[in-house]
Amino acid sequence: MNKIDFEYYENTSEIFDFLKDNDWSVFLCSNYETFSTERYDIISCCPIKKVIAYQNATIVEFNGSKKVYRGDPIDVLQKVMKASFSDDYADLPFSGGAIGYFSYDLGNKYESVKPVGIDKDNIPIMAFGIYDWSIIIDHERKKSILVYTTENRLIKKNNQRI
Repeated sequence: MNKIDFEYYENTSEIFDFLKDNDWSVFLCSNYETFSTERYDIISCCPIKKVIAYQNATIVEFNGSKKVYRGDPIDVLQKVMKASFSDDYADLPFSGGAIGYFSYDLGNKYESVKPVGIDKDNIPIMAFGIYDWSIIIDHERKKSILVYTTENRLIKKNNQRI
């Protein structure tokens, strides 16, 4: 894991603006201006893997291929995480990992609650991107930090812009 400190960006939406059109862009905004105890903003995009669960299958996308699993979606996510990461920075809230959501329908699955209707829109009950890099804005310490595993094209581009 690599770590680079940059100048502090109070308005982190400026950083997100040049990443927002990339695949699975995420901006976890602390709303620090209103809640001063919430100090970190996290930005990333282009996950190295995607874990997407539907009622009867979980799909893991990686390097253009898809693998289907029939087991528990959370177990699949945990296995993907264990295979993807081994170390991190303990002083940061995120240095790579899973960002996504669990739906109420996933909870219903564990509680054996029948779905209300057929999911005609085929909306995932769980979806997570596995991100191997992020930009962390620490509003308390007035720092911007880029953490990454592999220096790819996107990381080089971020280094130039930031």
